Amino acid sequence: MCGKILDGVSESECFTTECFAADMSVDGVWISFNTEEPTSGARLLFPGFIRVLDGWIDFLEAGPRNDGASVTIHADL
Repeated sequence: MCGKILDGVSESECFTTECFAADMSVDGVWISFNTEEPTSGARLLFPGFIRVLDGWIDFLEAGPRNDGASVTIHADL
């Protein structure tokens, strides 16, 4: 979905799960959480959102760690 926006194929995309929704466009990403408060959420710049997704993909591809160390993902938004 991000690739479609970056390539100019789409002006906006929406990804929805039972826990949250992400409305994406070049102007930014609005992540809303499925809570009782319909306006709860966060606004991110699109490049920062992509960095978060890239970090998450790297984390998932690395697989589980067996050393018991805690895992922290850092992203500059």
